[in-house]
Amino acid sequence: MKPPDSTRMVAAAIEYARRRVPIFRVFGARNGRCLCGGACDAPGKHPILPGGFKIATVDTGLIERWWTETPDANIATHTSWCVVLDVDKKRAGDDVLSELERQHGALPDTPHVLTGGGGVHIYFAIPSIHVPNSASKVGEGLDVRGPDGYVLLPPSRHISGVEYLDDIMYPLFDTPLAPMPACSSRSQRVEVPPTTAGHHIEPPTTGPRS
Repeated sequence: MKPPDSTRMVAAAIEYARRRVPIFRVFGARNGRCLCGGACDAPGKHPILPGGFKIATVDTGLIERWWTETPDANIATHTSWCVVLDVDKKRAGDDVLSELERQHGALPDTPHVLTGGGGVHIYFAIPSIHVPNSASKVGEGLDVRGPDGYVLLPPSRHISGVEYLDDIMYPLFDTPLAPMPACSSRSQRVEVPPTTAGHHIEPPTTGPRS
């Protein structure tokens, strides 16, 4: 039997912090509604506290207090340690990405997280030059989150009721972060220095799996 969602969430949140992944709380979702209790344009995804990703932390004591206060809060990370390509299948982002790969070559092996909305977050190492957030600049249905943004982490629950999950082929803590591909970085007006060395997050002894 799986432990209650609240127990799983705080355990995962603490494990991320122990692995030096800065996190913060966003409102959770249940029964198709955001737990903020009001009308919002980002259900299950917007920060609980003022400051948003700017107060992301790896302080396990603070994190435990946060999730004690709001045990159903989703887990978000400030993308200060990575760049995330958000592939939105509802906007045909997977088809656009396939075409980019046909033109420029396949993406390198790098961590993937399956989103609750049916898409995928593809994680890359931080390049030496700032990568701004963008929506569909790389291609339709392909959004980028860098040091100015954040993404949700497993086992956060989407408004659809589906959890964010590690891709078993490219789990977040067991797969090195690959350099950002040149085709993506050029469209973001940055240049990636030539390298083949990916950043590796030390795998946890018991990862925050869903």
